[in-house]
Amino acid sequence: MITPDPHAPPELPPEPIEIAAGTLQLRPWEHRLIPELLAAMRDPVWREWAVAKVPATEEAAGAWIDARLRAWREGRVLSFAVQDATTAELLGSVTLRSFGIWPRAADIGFWTAPAARQRGVAVAAVNVVTRWAFTSLELNRLSLYHAVQNTAACQVAAAAGYLPEGVARGALPRADGGWFDMEMHARLAGDPAPRPAAPTP
Repeated sequence: MITPDPHAPPELPPEPIEIAAGTLQLRPWEHRLIPELLAAMRDPVWREWAVAKVPATEEAAGAWIDARLRAWREGRVLSFAVQDATTAELLGSVTLRSFGIWPRAADIGFWTAPAARQRGVAVAAVNVVTRWAFTSLELNRLSLYHAVQNTAACQVAAAAGYLPEGVARGALPRADGGWFDMEMHARLAGDPAPRPAAPTP
């Protein structure tokens, strides 16, 4: 097995791709998802932890989707819409970003729609993208950050095998002003893989 040059940038797919993962399908964002995206972003829990302005109109949601597709093609952010493999219902999102700040490393983030919570969707989707990043992109390290008060996100990080590494005070901006203290987790390519969590009916 050839070890990738640790200083070489990862080879990212030039166009958004699709990943089949059992009951989940990770797909590129599309404008037909705008109604479901807006519904998810109206959720008070989603808005509580938002770190940027939340789209509130179809036009703004379309611009949000376009920005993610453009960022993928520019090699800055790889963002997946997480959907039910059978119904195509929007369940959430997983994103990779911050390539090139550290060698063979990136940040991973996620969110889930209200109806997808407590079903193992977030853990399963994060695990799918984590495995893909380690095997296909040959990354060595993924970091996951969340507001210290967001205990649900912390549980997802732990269940997906991301170990805690400390707290950075005032590091995450709040969409409504101010700052969150940020808990930092990370997983390495050589860490033991957690047992996959599959969504339940």
